[in-house]
Amino acid sequence: MEKRSAKKLKELDAELTSLFESLKDFSDSQLNRQSNEGKWSILQNIHHLIQSEDASQKYIVKKLSFNPVLKKSGIANGFRAFILGIYMKNGPKRKAPELINTDNLPNDTKFWETVKLWKDQRKNLKTFLETLEPELYNKQLYKHPAAGKLDIYQMLNFFQQHFRRHLRAIEKISKNLPKQIN
Repeated sequence: MEKRSAKKLKELDAELTSLFESLKDFSDSQLNRQSNEGKWSILQNIHHLIQSEDASQKYIVKKLSFNPVLKKSGIANGFRAFILGIYMKNGPKRKAPELINTDNLPNDTKFWETVKLWKDQRKNLKTFLETLEPELYNKQLYKHPAAGKLDIYQMLNFFQQHFRRHLRAIEKISKNLPKQIN
């Protein structure tokens, strides 16, 4: 795996482990509770992130199955990735793409099953990235719904920015929940 991407994946995994550690003392009921009508629960936020990463990987696998001619990522892609990062940090909420919106999120799920699901998905991503040809890392493989075509490293940066955006929502919900030692 390309070094920058391997480093970014390690950062993502560390942040994920930290999130799971911060939530392990809450009950499934608490983690499934929606704070307000129409707002996602903690576990719905997490499932949205899992689905987003999974859909991104599946998009790339499908794209590569057609043996496409791929353009090299350049300044324009970097600029769009930069603007996406600013938006993810400071921009207003945006409706999720149809594939990973409220209609496709579970209303009631188990925390430890969700942890396993995400760890399995992340393991799949790591395996996929380890088998990806080195020359593909700087190609426009990933297509973000708003930012357009990005390379693998820019995709992983988006995963981190997206995670952190939802982490803020999760922290906001969880600070109002009493911890229950199981």
